[in-house]
Amino acid sequence: MRFRKLAGLSAGALTLGMLAAPALMAPANAAVTSTATAAFTCGTGVQTSAYNATITFKLAHNNGGASLSAKLTDMPNGAPAQFVNFPGATISNKLTVAANGADVVLEGSHKADFIGGTPTKMPEAKGSLATRPSSITVKSYSYDVKKADGTNAAAQSCTLAAPVEVTFADEAQLAGVNATCTIDMSASGFGGAGAYPAKLETTATMPAKGTVGTAMTVPVTAKITLGREFSDYLETSPVKKVTGKVAPKITVGAASATGDIALSTWNRTIPSGTGIGSPVNEFVSVEGAGNVTVKPAAAGIHNATLSGAAGTATMTVTFGDVTMDAPMDCVLAAPATVGAVSVAAAGPSAACKAATTNATKAASAYTAAKKAYTKAVKKVKALNKKVKKAKGAKKTKLKKQVKKAKKAQTSAKKKVSSTTKALSSANAAKKKSC
Repeated sequence: MRFRKLAGLSAGALTLGMLAAPALMAPANAAVTSTATAAFTCGTGVQTSAYNATITFKLAHNNGGASLSAKLTDMPNGAPAQFVNFPGATISNKLTVAANGADVVLEGSHKADFIGGTPTKMPEAKGSLATRPSSITVKSYSYDVKKADGTNAAAQSCTLAAPVEVTFADEAQLAGVNATCTIDMSASGFGGAGAYPAKLETTATMPAKGTVGTAMTVPVTAKITLGREFSDYLETSPVKKVTGKVAPKITVGAASATGDIALSTWNRTIPSGTGIGSPVNEFVSVEGAGNVTVKPAAAGIHNATLSGAAGTATMTVTFGDVTMDAPMDCVLAAPATVGAVSVAAAGPSAACKAATTNATKAASAYTAAKKAYTKAVKKVKALNKKVKKAKGAKKTKLKKQVKKAKKAQTSAKKKVSSTTKALSSANAAKKKSC
């Protein structure tokens, strides 16, 4: 699965491997629960019974409104078993509550045994609200029982001596949200995309000084924390692992470089069975540290920035160890300035310095050879003049000296030739290196 680019303040990207039905793709918000006790009187006249129900409510934002569910404890059944014995019955119920000034009916249905002398399991009742309330009021309850063949077995309405008020705490929020991360399941064939709040944090420790063309090592940290909405999504999915890597980008003037930082792994254990329905009571977070190496391209004082690039990660699922990936794109603020760097112009390279030294030595050798040759030529001329004036044994001796001087002159000329070639070669190497 490919990965998509992260823009902005912090580096980070994940691909989420999961196996889920399209219906599970809509972003959900973490639910809060609240428990109340309601003393119902069921039936009318002398045919009444008490039902002291403990009700566990679960409330969550949902598509701009809210969803509300209620789980009730088992209801006593005082009827004689010889008269009331309906295994596999269909039990339906309705719980009426008041929320934000309006009545809302929560409804549920399931199959269960309806047998006298045995408490009856009540179905979970669910409903939707236009807005999320901070409290609700329980008003009434009713249930209906149909035998396995579809005929009626029982039906009762239950009332309260007084309404029961239920309050809900505020939902836990991730502080410092600075990104919206979109999980796209399109390529996996299991639904579309959903957006989730997230907090992306990175730091970069920039060197204060640098040199053009010389690599600078920048230590970088990265952390991705997804909000409560993503935790609630995990409750409806078989995802059990999140890990991966990010590629933060450092820019210094016109130069930039991208790193490769491995992230830690977030794990959870999912009970055997369907692999879903396991609450995640935490914010999912992964982090890592590494280095980015960048070479400044121009001298001057530059503001270094840190921004996001691409990354990869996977989540494993519980069904047959199958892994499926989906990209997560995080839209962030502008790149963050992480420090000013003073970049100096580059001096001569080591190769240039060596070539310059060689050229200087070659020039000195050529100069010395040229000087020696000139001296040798003058000596030969001076001796020749003396030979012309000398006589006898003295002249013979001077001729020997001339012969020796000419030999030295020839040697000096050859030295001039070799040092000339050496100087030419050294200057060419200097030009190439510098």
